[in-house]
Amino acid sequence: MTAIRTLVLATAGLALFGCATGAKTVQLRADARAMGGVDAAASMEVPEGWYQSSKRADRLVFSAPDNFSSLTLSLQAVRGDATRCPEFAKSAATEAAKSPLAIAQFLAPSEDVTDWSITLPASPPGPSDRYVQGRAMCRNGALAVVSCSTGIARKDSTGATCAKVLASLAIGGAAAPAPAPTSVTIPVAAVAGNDSTPAVAPVPAAPAPAPAAAPAPAAAPAASGTVGVPAGKDLIVFAAAPIDADPAKATGLRTSFTCAEPIYGRMFLSTEVEKYLDGSPLKRRILLDGDKEICEFSERGPKELLKDASVAIFVAPEPGATSHRAWTSCAKELAKALQPGNHKVRVRYPAGRAVEATFDLECTEATLATMRERAEAAYAADKAAEKANRELPVAGMTDAALEKDFQDAFASQKWDGTALKPVITDKDWNIVKNELTSAIIRRWLGGWVAYKLPDGNCKLRSISIEQIWDGQAYGKSRFSGSGDTNDIDCAKVK
Repeated sequence: MTAIRTLVLATAGLALFGCATGAKTVQLRADARAMGGVDAAASMEVPEGWYQSSKRADRLVFSAPDNFSSLTLSLQAVRGDATRCPEFAKSAATEAAKSPLAIAQFLAPSEDVTDWSITLPASPPGPSDRYVQGRAMCRNGALAVVSCSTGIARKDSTGATCAKVLASLAIGGAAAPAPAPTSVTIPVAAVAGNDSTPAVAPVPAAPAPAPAAAPAPAAAPAASGTVGVPAGKDLIVFAAAPIDADPAKATGLRTSFTCAEPIYGRMFLSTEVEKYLDGSPLKRRILLDGDKEICEFSERGPKELLKDASVAIFVAPEPGATSHRAWTSCAKELAKALQPGNHKVRVRYPAGRAVEATFDLECTEATLATMRERAEAAYAADKAAEKANRELPVAGMTDAALEKDFQDAFASQKWDGTALKPVITDKDWNIVKNELTSAIIRRWLGGWVAYKLPDGNCKLRSISIEQIWDGQAYGKSRFSGSGDTNDIDCAKVK
C-alpha cells in the first residue's frame, strides 16, 4: 500500500457520527479541509442485532449476536490525483486481504470499487475456518474499507448478510466551506450513577473537528460502607462481600480496597437485563490503570438472569463464591498483572448503553501474595464444580461407522489418553465449496470425544473429521481440527 501511504491521509479531523440505539445506518467522517482536501463521510447499513464493540475516530467494529462474526469499517481522507482512486481501492483491497494462509478472490464491480473474499483456515483447518468478505471504495475524496468475517459454516447465512452490508457502503463528499455547528445524539458511554437518557454532545464545525465523545464516567459511591443505591439509574458498585440484588439492601459499598480483601460488585440497571442488552450478549471487560485489558468475556446468560434488574460481579472472589469460571479465570489474570503499589481497576459492560465504574486498589508484596493464593483457590474450586456438573454433549446424530471415524481421528493425533466415547453433535455434514465455481471441495462433521488420561482422569475434546471430494465421491474420513478440552467425571462417560 505504498501509494496509499503517500497520498491518503488519516487526519486528526476524522469525526464519528453515531446512531441512536436500534438504528441501522452508521457513518464515519474524514475531514481533510485543513490540508486542502474535502469533508467526506462513509456510511453503511449494520444488521439489526449487531452491536458496536469498538470505536475509534477512523474505525468502527461491530459484533454479531453469534459472538463470532464481526464487521469493520475504516475511513481515510484522500489527497492527490482523483484519477488514481481506482488504484487506491485496489491497493487497499489487496492489503486487507493479504494472508500467508490463503489466496483471496478479487472482483471490481466498478472502477473505484474492489471487492474481495478469502477463506482463512484455522490451525488445524476445520469448522473454525473463517470466511471474510470485503469492499474497498475510493471516491469523493475518501477511501473506505469494510470487511465482514464469519465462520465457514455460516457462510451461506451470515455471509449473505455480510454481502448486503458491503453493498450498502457509500461515500458522500461535502462542500469545502465548514458546515454549521451541529449536535448528534450518542449513547451514554460510561456511567456509574447515570440515568438511561442519552447525552447530547455538540460536534464543533472546526477545520479539523474532534470526534464526539461521551461524558466521562461519574465516580461510584465514594463513602466507605455506603448503604443503598439510587433507583432508576444504571450504575456499578463494589464491596468486600457479595452485594444484595435489592438496591435498598446493598451495603458496605466502597471505592477503595487492598489486595488482601475479596472484591465483589453489582451492576444495577434502570430496566431488566434483557431490555438493557437489546439483543446483544452480556459482555464484561476488566481494565487496569487506564486501558490495559485484563480480560473480556461474554455470554447470553440464563433466562432467569435476563428478567433481573442487576448483575453480580466477581472481581476477586473467594473460593466457591461463583460457579462462573470466566470470572475466576479473570481474577487470576488480574492478580498476575498487578504489582506492588496503587492501581485503578475499571469494570465495564459495553453492551447496549455502556456502564462502567472504577475503584482504587492498594497492593503490597504480602497482600498480593494473599490475592494470588485466593485467586488460585477460587479457580480450582470453580473448575472442580464445573467438572462435577458437566454432562456428555447431546448427540446430533448416531452412526456407529462415523463414531469409529471420530475415535480413529483422535488416535491419529497421538494425544495422551484413550478414547472412550465419541459424540457427533452436528446433525448433518457441513459442505465446503469453491468460492467462485461452487464446486464441492470437502465436507466436515463436528463432535466431541470423551477420553481417559493415564492418571485416571477423564476429559472431553472437541474435534472434527473431514472427507475430501474427488469429483465423483467423498474419500475416507480423516482428522480435520480440534478445539476446546474440558474435564468430565469418568462416571458420566457411558
